Amino acid sequence: MVDSYQETPIKILHVILLGSNKYFWRDLVQNDLEGKVDVRLSSFDVSGLGISPLNGKTLVRYAGSFTGRDFRSITQCAPYVLYDLLSDEKLAAWVSLSKLVPLIWQPVIHGCNAHIGLLQHGIRTLLLRTARWGSRWFTEPKSHLLLHLPGHVRRFGPAMLFATEAFESCNAVFRAKSVHSNLQSPSQDIAKAFVQGNRVRHLLSGGFFSHEHLDNSSNHPEVATRSSWCQIGAGPRNVMQYDETVADHLGLAPVTKMKGGKCVGKLSAKVPPRQTSTSSQLPRVPNPSRQFAMFWKAEAVVPLDGDKCELGQHVLVQSAGTAAPFVTKVR
Repeated sequence: MVDSYQETPIKILHVILLGSNKYFWRDLVQNDLEGKVDVRLSSFDVSGLGISPLNGKTLVRYAGSFTGRDFRSITQCAPYVLYDLLSDEKLAAWVSLSKLVPLIWQPVIHGCNAHIGLLQHGIRTLLLRTARWGSRWFTEPKSHLLLHLPGHVRRFGPAMLFATEAFESCNAVFRAKSVHSNLQSPSQDIAKAFVQGNRVRHLLSGGFFSHEHLDNSSNHPEVATRSSWCQIGAGPRNVMQYDETVADHLGLAPVTKMKGGKCVGKLSAKVPPRQTSTSSQLPRVPNPSRQFAMFWKAEAVVPLDGDKCELGQHVLVQSAGTAAPFVTKVR
């Protein structure tokens, strides 16, 4: 017997971003009597989040026309922007939401039981603090559906795998093929458009095809001889390497991550140790072996997780001998 509740995962876009996130943000914009939110959003430094700078006026004026990316950006910035504009109950609900969203949008889960435990705790905390804010947020079933998310993550994997945001980009194909069609068989036209796109993506990514299947339509690819499989020429395949625009449109752009444990920056003139920032901060730690060495000044440091920490940014550091992490500044 099929259990529809277990076999149908919830839509995190509608339950989270278009649920609590949307309701909280609309309430904030409607009650922003002093007009400080847009200014703070525009001046907020988001370089550490890897997103584009926020346009405060647009986010406030068009609060009802957000995309999923806009909601996620606001969720991460809200506690630092709204810390003195909200009451304690409202701010606590925003902080709980900001902690929960990164737990949900995880592409990979290391340790399923531990992750689901954190997810359950985050959901309960959000619902409890939302109830302290007011009971009017529970007029829709989205709050109840949120309780089913840990079970769906355990059954289907990370919530990003069954999120509907990635498939909404196909609406442009549906619309284009519905308009530019003779309307005799629109479903077939849409299917052919997707097949053609997948075919181009397969060939440009180095996929194989059987020329015997092209010569004789009665043969099936699975029974073709080994020597009949071939690829397209090296010229078209190199397009993916030299033109990032084509690879990005086809969803084949490689995700490059810097190697951790190194410093990066432009190679400038070398300086002696006494002219470095390390020497100014630690003047009493001489190194005889480096007394006559010369050093380049770095513009950023790459930790072991592959992120890029530029000069002037604040980072969260945890030493091997200490249990509690602390915040420090890259200098």
